[in-house]
Amino acid sequence: MIWFNITKLERRIYDNNFTDKDGFIYFMASMILSTLGTYIYVEEPIGLTDLVSLSLELVIMIWGVVSVFKINESFDKKDFFKRFFALSWVIGIRMISIIITCCIIILIIYLGFIENSSEFIESDDDLLIERVGLFVAPLLMIIYYFLLANSFRRISKQS
Repeated sequence: MIWFNITKLERRIYDNNFTDKDGFIYFMASMILSTLGTYIYVEEPIGLTDLVSLSLELVIMIWGVVSVFKINESFDKKDFFKRFFALSWVIGIRMISIIITCCIIILIIYLGFIENSSEFIESDDDLLIERVGLFVAPLLMIIYYFLLANSFRRISKQS
């Protein structure tokens, strides 16, 4: 992996001496840094929940991306990045649509509960949201990479 010498990297790419596997290393490094970056700029000190969440997200992201790359390598070793970004876009849009719909339904139920509850305790809300978030984000990531891997497998069966 070339860290600073852009001319050397450009030359490797120009000479067609840069494979998907080489690109994958840069891609994985970028994915790791972007995941870490979500935890760097926070107003409060990073707590145990944040560290657990970060660790889970890193492990799931690395496992998911490596798994999908291996599936691609197992059948034709071509066009990993084109496939990854195109399939990720569609899967991401579909997941966001489902998540927004679920959130609206939960919000409606939640607001209905608040209106009908005389003993609503507001102080537990932040803790509940933090605990739910600790498990929901990793679960959504697992679902995302599972769907992505299945798409890559379907492509491999058509080749």
